Amino acid sequence: MHIYQPYEVLADTPDTLHLIETETRQRVQFAVFRIFPITLLFAGWFIIQQSGNEIPMGFNYLLIAIILSVAVLMLSRPYITELKIATGNIFMVQKKFFSSREINTRISEIDRIILHVRRGKGGRASFKLHLKNKKNYELLRIPILWVKENNLAAISTALQQLTNITVKWV
Repeated sequence: MHIYQPYEVLADTPDTLHLIETETRQRVQFAVFRIFPITLLFAGWFIIQQSGNEIPMGFNYLLIAIILSVAVLMLSRPYITELKIATGNIFMVQKKFFSSREINTRISEIDRIILHVRRGKGGRASFKLHLKNKKNYELLRIPILWVKENNLAAISTALQQLTNITVKWV
């Protein structure tokens, strides 16, 4: 097992790191962030159609507002599917709702890289890239199943060697 689980490693040399998400993980993220919110909208519509007269009108509006806000937040969340760090650049492919966007950033534009580890149910480790122009990108998102301290330390070391920027643990 390599340290970049659940990502596939296309290149891991002292001057290049190229990772992509596995096909299975891309499908799961598509289902969670695209299909589930749309299904939630239809389920909310069905519930209001079936029991709308039995529930006070204020609760109906509250239910509609909650369902719409959760669906919009999930649909608008972008996620990174490919990462390549080489020759002073970081190249990322970011999936959005209707399209995908390629982001190419010079390493000199990076302000800091932060590793945030969240334990417990729904936990994960995420490496976030903070740019000097106040934009943030989530470089790597590792589910709790693959979070191991020695792997996170090795990934941090690899990112530090490639970018010459210290990875701060939070």
